[in-house]
This record gives sequence, C-alpha cells and structure tokens, in this order.
Amino acid sequence: ASPPAPCFDGDGTSAALCVDPALPSLPDSIPYSSLHVQARPNTFPHSEVDFGHLIWSVWGTRLLSEFGYGTIASSVNKYDMRRYEYLDNNPAGHNTVVIREAFQEGSKGTVNFSQLSHVAGRLAEERIGGRSCIVTDGSEVYGAARPDGWLDTMVRYSCALDEGHGAGEDVPGVFLVVDVLRVKPDRAPLELYGSQYGGPSFSEGAPAHQRLTMDEYF
Repeated sequence: ASPPAPCFDGDGTSAALCVDPALPSLPDSIPYSSLHVQARPNTFPHSEVDFGHLIWSVWGTRLLSEFGYGTIASSVNKYDMRRYEYLDNNPAGHNTVVIREAFQEGSKGTVNFSQLSHVAGRLAEERIGGRSCIVTDGSEVYGAARPDGWLDTMVRYSCALDEGHGAGEDVPGVFLVVDVLRVKPDRAPLELYGSQYGGPSFSEGAPAHQRLTMDEYF
C-alpha cells in the first residue's frame, strides 16, 4: 500500500494542511520544494546587494515573492551606489533582513541601504541537532566592521527538517529558517555618498539610531 499523504500541522487557529493526491494544487507540491540561499559576494560583476536572500521554489514556481530579477545591476567599486537605485537590486527587493531605517528619505520605500556594497559574507554547512543546515554569516555585510554599521551580528540558519513522522520516513520540503540579529551598540550615523557615479546617497543624520526596525521578508 502507498504511504499516507503528508500533512502539515495547523498553528492552533487553522486546520492541518494535507496533500490531496486526487486534487493537485500548489500546497500538494510543497513536499517536492527546495530552499536556496544567496551568498555570492556582491563584488562580482552585476551582483545585487542581496546577501542571505532566500528562494523557496517548486517545479519552477517561487513560493516566496520577491523583486530580485530585472534590472542589471551596475557597480565598479564600494563607492559606486548605482545598484541601490532599483528595488530589484537592493536589499528591500529580496527575502533577506531589511532595516527600515536604511531607506533613503523620500524614496517611497524603494531605495534601501541595509547592506554594504563590496563587502562579502560567509557561507558554511553544519550539522545542528542532527539536521543539515546552511549558515550564512552576513555580519560584515551589515556593517559589523564599521563604527557606523547597522548590525554587529547577522547570521541566518537555514535547516532542512526532512526527517519524517516515524523512523525512516522523510518529509522533504520542510525547512526552518532562524535569524540571529544584534544591533551594533553605540553606533555612529551612517553616511554613504554615491553621486560621483550617478547613484543615490544615504545620510542617516545625527544622532544615529540605536534601536532598529527589521523585516525578514518571508
């Protein structure tokens, strides 16, 4: 006999979501989904400022919406801010940690400087609690090495919870994402100047924000 279709428990206010093999739908595809994490250094040509970006997809369909495809990013060095001008190039258009205080004033929520250009993060694979996890450390991307950086800790754990309901049973497509975030203490105001290359600039103004509002966009 075929094994029973997997079910995903409800949150206490909604019923469990179960795969119905007789009625295919998008939720039916979740067990076949995969999770991808972006960690490519944004120093690469045409890279976007999107470290830690998550793509959860199945059969070519993305299950998390985002704007990270479209305009070809331009940047030649860390002082070139042209890539921040477009929502599909800067952090706000991606499923990563977005700091609301990093939006350029007057940009109507489209120009965001949460991450630093031409700064690389780190990627590692670890076993945590018997689970396979991808660990993306974007602390320096968020300014840990600068006195005016936003965060001194930004680590995203993306773990596959594919061990099933019983011994030897796998339920693929189930993932746990945990962010460890810490605001940089006593930080100075962030000032970035991009006009020399035709890009936007950012001025946080004094005093610097010591408490930040962050969205994780997933």
